[in-house]
Amino acid sequence: MGYPEKARQLWTIRLDEASDDMERAILYSFISIMYDDMGEYSKALEFQEKSLEIKKQSLPPDHIDLASSYHGIGRIYSGRGEHAKALEFYERSHEICKVALSPNHPNLATSYNNIGLVYSKMGEYSKALEYYQSSLEIRKIALPPNHPDLATSYASIGSMYDDMKEYSEAIESYQRSLEICNVALPPNHPDLATYYNNIGTAYDNMCEYPKALESHQRSLEIRKIVLPQNHPHLASSYNNIASVYNSMGMFSKALEFNQRSIELGKIALPPNHPDLASSYQDLAVTYSHMKQYSKALEHLEQSLEIRKIALPPNHPDLAIAYRNIGNVYAHMDEYSKALDPYERSLEISKIALSPNHEDLAQIYSNIGLVYSSTNEYSKALEFYERSLEIRKIALASNHPNLSTTFKDIGDVYYQMGQYSKALEYYEKSLEIRKTALPDNHPDLVTLYNNIGFAYDNMDKYSEALEYFERSLEILKLTLPPNHPDLATSYNSIGNVYDNMDESLKALESYEKSLEIRKTALPPNHLDLAVSYNNIGFVYDKIGEYSKALESYEKSLEIRKTALPPNHLDLTVSYNNMASVYDSMSEYSKALDLYERALEIRKIALPPNHLDLAKSYTNIGHVYYKMGQYSKALESYEQALEIRKKDLPINDAELATCYSSIGNTYYNMNQYSKALESYEQALEIPENDPDVAITYSNIGDIYRLIGDHEKALKYHRKALDIQENAECKPVDCATTYINLGETYREMKDYETALKYFEKGIEIRKNKLPKNHPDLAVGYHKSNANRHRRQIIDGTNPNVRVPQQNFGGPISLSNVPLNSLNNPNIVISNERNNLQQFNTKNNPPIIASQPQVEPVRSHGFYNNPSFQPSPFTGAKPLGWFGTNRINWVSNRDSELDKNKLAVQKNPPSSTNPQTNIIQPRKDGGPLFLEKIAQQYASKGQKAFNFGQFETHQGRGSVCSNHENFGGFVFGIFSCPLPANTGMNQLDQFCCGPANYQYCCNAQEFSQSQRGAFSDNRFIDRQGFSTRTDFSPSTKQILAIISPIGSFIVLVGIITLVILYYKKIRKEQNRIGKLAGAIRLEDNYSIVPQEPPMEKSIFPQNEQL
Repeated sequence: MGYPEKARQLWTIRLDEASDDMERAILYSFISIMYDDMGEYSKALEFQEKSLEIKKQSLPPDHIDLASSYHGIGRIYSGRGEHAKALEFYERSHEICKVALSPNHPNLATSYNNIGLVYSKMGEYSKALEYYQSSLEIRKIALPPNHPDLATSYASIGSMYDDMKEYSEAIESYQRSLEICNVALPPNHPDLATYYNNIGTAYDNMCEYPKALESHQRSLEIRKIVLPQNHPHLASSYNNIASVYNSMGMFSKALEFNQRSIELGKIALPPNHPDLASSYQDLAVTYSHMKQYSKALEHLEQSLEIRKIALPPNHPDLAIAYRNIGNVYAHMDEYSKALDPYERSLEISKIALSPNHEDLAQIYSNIGLVYSSTNEYSKALEFYERSLEIRKIALASNHPNLSTTFKDIGDVYYQMGQYSKALEYYEKSLEIRKTALPDNHPDLVTLYNNIGFAYDNMDKYSEALEYFERSLEILKLTLPPNHPDLATSYNSIGNVYDNMDESLKALESYEKSLEIRKTALPPNHLDLAVSYNNIGFVYDKIGEYSKALESYEKSLEIRKTALPPNHLDLTVSYNNMASVYDSMSEYSKALDLYERALEIRKIALPPNHLDLAKSYTNIGHVYYKMGQYSKALESYEQALEIRKKDLPINDAELATCYSSIGNTYYNMNQYSKALESYEQALEIPENDPDVAITYSNIGDIYRLIGDHEKALKYHRKALDIQENAECKPVDCATTYINLGETYREMKDYETALKYFEKGIEIRKNKLPKNHPDLAVGYHKSNANRHRRQIIDGTNPNVRVPQQNFGGPISLSNVPLNSLNNPNIVISNERNNLQQFNTKNNPPIIASQPQVEPVRSHGFYNNPSFQPSPFTGAKPLGWFGTNRINWVSNRDSELDKNKLAVQKNPPSSTNPQTNIIQPRKDGGPLFLEKIAQQYASKGQKAFNFGQFETHQGRGSVCSNHENFGGFVFGIFSCPLPANTGMNQLDQFCCGPANYQYCCNAQEFSQSQRGAFSDNRFIDRQGFSTRTDFSPSTKQILAIISPIGSFIVLVGIITLVILYYKKIRKEQNRIGKLAGAIRLEDNYSIVPQEPPMEKSIFPQNEQL
């Protein structure tokens, strides 16, 4: 039984012994105060009203004792959160005091103070300040200059400035209060400890942690001197010091002081004392900061058990205890478990508090946050709107909590992707704060940031930058130069520059953020890990992989030091490092890191958590790039099963899964299954640009199976959406090129050329001048123009072989990422880039340019074909007397300096040591073996309908040599492994119409003249399928424009030189199925969230 209950019982006994009504009135007031202290407000109000009725009958209307009763009723209503009624009764009391007392009476000052306190709770800070200052003016006149009550007034004004977050003014007022007490009180008076505590709290809020610690430690020293060694106020000082260490991120030190507080409380207090419950709660705060949520829950449960024993069953402090437990479960993403304690808190608050109490509004907001986090947005909006209705009644129209509720509703619309609605509510919130606060108040920063994030997600980057820069300007004016919030602001600006692909500006902002954090924070603070992570991302993006890895490893080391071994933030580092290794084509390392991340998530998360699906997707992407499609498919299907259980049936992430599965089947040549998956993706409503990508995928399949009518239909659907929706220009460019390819296959070369040129024009404007996709576009356009000249008869240098245009010919001889993506058929893919945080972002869809599947139309997939060793006389061809001789050096002296070393092998004395000789497992010799095999069967040339298509992943070559009566024509490198060819032979070496498969080194040498002979390249730089006579070739060699040769060689050389940068460009515009961005890229740029987005709602810290 606590003190208030014992006192109540005593006053109740005295009530029976009262001799007259006035004595009963006084006892009713005492009993009311005890019920008020116990949190039983209705009973407190009942007894105070009984006291008032007696006084009204016995006393004149302006008697000072009536003022006391009105004050008591106002105090109860204030405790219940009914501030309007509290104000009404305080003002009645004040009116009596103004009549009954002299103008400078100290009790009148007290009355002003009480009214100021109510206005403070209502958030009307200017009015509150006005009343506090009126109280101070009276006390300055009525009291000596160093009276302790003056110190109290200054402390009240300081507290007001503290609430307004004007911390420098707060400290100034607290200091004046302290100066008075230093004169008026003994050197170690307990009140001095209280004022030092106030100053320490203000410095803590300003993030001036050394000064905060100094003040709190001074408070502790005084208490140690004047109080018994086990006094509860010492426990309070220990908890205050722990709070500062928590703010500094020094959780082990915070834990030490929390535990001292509990040990002292166990000695000084009864086992079920409410103050002991508070100490357990403070310890839980520290464990929560350390993200050791199970321990935080354990101590919150201890706190709750004490309060269940010490307090009445419906005491408001029990509601707060349940709410704190809900907060921790929410931090753990266990929202179903969070909902139960929140609802218990709501039940108690409905009984204990008035219907429009602010605490009820807060609980409704908490429940809204849970539903928002589980994507149940309609329910979230319902609870937030209940909170809003209460706050509209209970609070002033410009109260900050009303602004917070508008912001919370804006957050839900933000998560729903309804950014215009989100902006509407953010602007309402901003208007309230602009009315209530000065122009440069720090609370405006929150709204400027949120509005900036909304514009950022709408791709309105200039508007986003404007708001982030406004936020930064306020912070520069109101905070010290190395305050951590400045670092957060620079980080947000860096994120926008990154989205604008201004990587150098992004890097500059991230590095400013890092420098501030290095100064302001301990060396292992987790915010430093975030900064290193963001810098690593930029280096990853611009292709400086070693620097990216260095930054990511620093981030990982901090997290390993500061976090438990299975903490989820470690998965962010592992995933990001894996992404770099993925970019470097070190797939085994990437796979190892992704699997580490998966193992942690399996331990730390429920079995169907969406992050597990993301890990399976990442692993699937790596297997995909390794060409291990069955393993990729297995991982994608595991991801899909999790998402089916955890997401609504129309969620866009399911569409992404189906698209990935479709791409995998696509590359396995299982077109019917791919089509089925794409159509399942199409059934899920998505943003228009993403639907367009799906239509284009389906169009690609129909084109591959030769149904050009349907291919055109779906490509046109894609283009219709892209031309009428807000999509990335490079996506439209790719659709134009795909349409062009379809028309080309239909032999409508004029229409094909029109679409190719449209696509090229967009790419010229949007891509770097040396980007390989431009090479692809130019090659297709030139090839198609050449084909049209052939058909029109406008190319005088070409004769048309009748048999060689029976099927589509893929002209993509630029090996886009082919070394990274074996055996891929390049298609369309959505890139899911979610922002860390923060923003609680929905996925940001980044699309990548579609490049047509590289196809060949020969014998390569024929399982019955096995090349036999070359036997018999050499036919005319690569080794013939009337062709260029690449091995035996039978050609003229003109060729000797251009071709490979022929008679003398490379050696240290040979000046051509960098030249690589053709190998026996590839090159012209290998082609001749294959040709001999077919020539022996009587075949003269390819029949395009006879053989299955080959998934050539490299360049497309042309060879029109006559190998004993057999002509190759167009084919794709490398040949399948079952032919014995080295699978690294993915390039075309040799002159046009005499090409063979070679590796990267040979190809590079050919560009420098080691294997090249440029005498047989036609006007457009494109190898035709025509078998020219020797005289025609001599004519072509003479009239072929040198410029065309330079353009072709230049393009191919640039592709090789820029190969390592392709991954960087794909981050921005790539849509290659073999270069799918990882779903965990939301963690690669962990944008810090808009302020106030903590799972702990405002004013709801444990």
